Amino acid sequence: MNDKVPDFIDPKQYPNFWEQMNNFKEFAKSVGQNAAEGNGILVSEDKVRTREEICQSCSQFNRESKKCYVCGCFMQVKWKFKASSCPISMW
Repeated sequence: MNDKVPDFIDPKQYPNFWEQMNNFKEFAKSVGQNAAEGNGILVSEDKVRTREEICQSCSQFNRESKKCYVCGCFMQVKWKFKASSCPISMW
């Protein structure tokens, strides 16, 4: 886990549409691969809450839309999956 949130991301701008689609594709691929390997799909509710707390304290998280400014993902979805990760390694 990284302790410092980088300042290089414009906190009012998401990646362009195609970057967001590629990020989602990679996320979906990793979830599918994890499931196919029998590693399970979802994390515990405690882990979901921990991930949410980390995002809520991050300057790169839009609290209103629950989206990450770095990857453009809806984090309420990503928090739940074992194969997901924070794009700036906060969790």
